[in-house]
Amino acid sequence: MLSGLIALAAGAAAQTSQVSKDPAKDLFEGVCSGCHALDRIRTQHLNKQQWRERTSAMIDQGAVLTPEETNLLLDYLVKNFGPEPEQ
Repeated sequence: MLSGLIALAAGAAAQTSQVSKDPAKDLFEGVCSGCHALDRIRTQHLNKQQWRERTSAMIDQGAVLTPEETNLLLDYLVKNFGPEPEQ
């Protein structure tokens, strides 16, 4: 019975960690960090078109992304590193 409870708890913990993962962030960290320091990217505040141009250039230079991954990454970049609000 104890082993059953342990297995149940482990399964619940695994589900919780899967739900909290952000695939867009994982993609950003996995793909972009292959060539760039992530701090360099985090300091840029580009709009969607500018990020699209950057990612297209990176794909031309060998970054491997599907069209779906590219869209996911663009949305992540704009949401987290888009233009700063005007003051």
